[in-house]
Amino acid sequence: MGNYVDIEGFDISGTGRIGLASGGAHMSFKNNLVHDLTISGGCTGGGGAGILTNGKLGNVVIDSNVVRNIGAQMSGSCNKVQGIYISNANNIVSNNLVSGVAAVGIHQWHGATASTIVNNKVFGNMAGILLGQGDAGATSAGSANNYVANNTVYDNTTYGIYEFGKVGGNNRYVDNLVSSSKKNYRVKGSVTDSGAGK
Repeated sequence: MGNYVDIEGFDISGTGRIGLASGGAHMSFKNNLVHDLTISGGCTGGGGAGILTNGKLGNVVIDSNVVRNIGAQMSGSCNKVQGIYISNANNIVSNNLVSGVAAVGIHQWHGATASTIVNNKVFGNMAGILLGQGDAGATSAGSANNYVANNTVYDNTTYGIYEFGKVGGNNRYVDNLVSSSKKNYRVKGSVTDSGAGK
């Protein structure tokens, strides 16, 4: 897929592994419903995601989407299927509703860094929000300069918000409401929250 493309207002479901994916830069995914992906072939190295940013390019906006029941039948037994999966730099993830995901609701990995993750509601997944780098594309600096704010994260089986893999500095967690997960936070970045348990 090319650069400067907007994907808006689609209803995506079925047996596939990926709902929506970006291969370019300066794209947007807005007001889409991505739901009930059953991940044909099961839990494999092929992974899966409701919405995916892929490749070396970034600057993608993922806003006001509903992502639910992504590999839900594998919940708790598969760590490779994500809700929103960010694998490159300078992306904005905002105002999304993410639930019923086999692994992580909003997941950074590969070369993801400098993400803005704000005003999302993330619940009922194995984990809520993960920041970090690993595998192909990871950098020596790790995931850094991320801003995670005003998210509501609750009722996730393991972590609410956590860091994993290669993590750099200047990661800020501001005014998130994080509750009712086995552990609400596991981060080294700066946390200034009004309604969270660490």
